[in-house]
Amino acid sequence: MILQKYYCFLLLLTTGLVNAQEATVMTLSLTEAYDILEERYPLLRNGALLEQMAQNQSAQIDADSKPVISLKADGRLQSETINLESDNPMFPLNISRPLVSVQTYLEASYLLLDGGLKEARQNLVATQVKTELQQQEVDRFQLRERVNQLFLIISALREQEVLFDLSLKDLTARQEQVQAGVEYGVLLQTELTQLLVKEQEILAQQDNLNYQTTGAIQSLEQLLDLQLSPTVTLTYPPMGSTDILPVIQRPEQQLFQLKQEAVLAQAQLVDSERKPKLQVFAQAGVGYPNPLNLLDGNVAPYGIIGAGFSWKLVDWDKTRLQKETLQLQATQLQNARETFEFNLSQGEARYRAEIDRINAQIIRDEKIATLQAEILEQMAVQLDEGVITSADYVNQLNAELRARQNKAVHEVQLLQTQLNFWSSRGGF
Repeated sequence: MILQKYYCFLLLLTTGLVNAQEATVMTLSLTEAYDILEERYPLLRNGALLEQMAQNQSAQIDADSKPVISLKADGRLQSETINLESDNPMFPLNISRPLVSVQTYLEASYLLLDGGLKEARQNLVATQVKTELQQQEVDRFQLRERVNQLFLIISALREQEVLFDLSLKDLTARQEQVQAGVEYGVLLQTELTQLLVKEQEILAQQDNLNYQTTGAIQSLEQLLDLQLSPTVTLTYPPMGSTDILPVIQRPEQQLFQLKQEAVLAQAQLVDSERKPKLQVFAQAGVGYPNPLNLLDGNVAPYGIIGAGFSWKLVDWDKTRLQKETLQLQATQLQNARETFEFNLSQGEARYRAEIDRINAQIIRDEKIATLQAEILEQMAVQLDEGVITSADYVNQLNAELRARQNKAVHEVQLLQTQLNFWSSRGGF
């Protein structure tokens, strides 16, 4: 029984480890990170809600255009009423309306001709929901900057880690040679100690980098709600040659267009409100006294059928001023869109200049790092032969490390410049 329980526990533990390993992400692309963040970002879940709200508003407009049937009742007590009496035998007259009157009736009305009001309202609702949905696309696009920053930080830190690894390998090789020299009495112990001190310094810097990298990965995990491997491979979308300029495809462009359409839809609504309208109505009920026959003072049924027509012939230029104001708003939105695209296009020259500068700097860094590596290699031989001290070698090791670090920094800057430029233009 105990053995059986042990096997069950071992099976559960193994299953848990396998599931944990399966849940750990080993490779993550930038576009995948975009999709994951957008799926879990609460604000972007409003798309279905906005569409449902638009459907409800459209249904309400349809309901408003249908016949209205109401049950009404009213009663009143008057201080005076009509009393007509005549003693003439040829024209006997006796009309006496009671001071109390009560009516209960059904009333139906239908707007037969609405001047295009329903269509204008439906069009306005449709353009408004499209605008709100496009605003979500803008919010979705702006989220990507968070992912970009974390990807670039992790990439930069890992480049530094690689450089420190190379420096540690160089130091380890030199320590072995110097150790042999100390054992044979050719070199002093201080020469080895200096190398050991430098090793500890690099290890301390490497530990600091490891903590920063771990923190950045954990921030990315929290942002995406993923379990990332500490050695997760981060990949970037292909951006091609630095000479390629992506076409501007920002969601804000479509947002400006939809805002203009929403403004023009309001102008359509203003027009429809002034057009002729025709309404038919009917009323049927019971009243006391008869509400239609002054001669009948008893409870009596009655009915009315009619039509109503309205046309606002003069509005003192109110409609014209409203449409003019809306047209000005539409022009303002068009200017805002053109300004937005103008500002993006103005970055092209700056981007090309920055790319050229960084590329030139990387070429220069490569030459400097190569020369520093050659000097370091020569000084390693000199250190083994006791011609120079460990301090001289450490100084040159620092110079060679700085040269390689500068190149790595500029390579990340090149990636960052491309990524930011492509992202700003909606390139992916």
